[in-house]
Amino acid sequence: MIDPGQGVMIPPDTEATSLSGIDGLREEDVVLPISKKVADILAKNGVQAMLTRDTGCVLGASVSNSLRYRTQMAQVLDATLFVSIHANRFNGVAKGARTFYYGDSSKRLAQLVQNSMLESLSSLTDRGVRSDDFLYTLKNVPMPGIHIETGFIDNKEDAARLRNSEYQNKMAEAIASGILQYLKQQK
Repeated sequence: MIDPGQGVMIPPDTEATSLSGIDGLREEDVVLPISKKVADILAKNGVQAMLTRDTGCVLGASVSNSLRYRTQMAQVLDATLFVSIHANRFNGVAKGARTFYYGDSSKRLAQLVQNSMLESLSSLTDRGVRSDDFLYTLKNVPMPGIHIETGFIDNKEDAARLRNSEYQNKMAEAIASGILQYLKQQK
């Protein structure tokens, strides 16, 4: 299950809002093309990949309902993995990619994807792999799951790269490569 992050803002139960950064770059403008490309690459490699959405940001739904829907979708469709792809926003200075996981069963997947992104994208700043229990989607899926922050849309350098379709394609290829490595190791 590939989950293009919706750009929703916390706290829960506020109206969903797309995060925006430099020159109006929105999270959904970055993560939806990357997510679709990841799904395409996986399909070309014999892996059935489903998206939690394939259109723009779903506005008007509460955050908790959106998160609950996405995790239930993964459960109902009996997904093997849950991969949530996001772009971050913080203070305009922070940059780089980080992969979060929850639970020991997800740690190896997170490490493989993070390493693949770093190997494929030499300009990418490594923010590391981190276990965290604050991510609703990761805590509420029974399968291994990760939450990828591809970069910061409010950082000039990251935003310029994330806006570029060639860079998005390379990011997608790196994420898919990490997933495929993980699946191969599970056989």
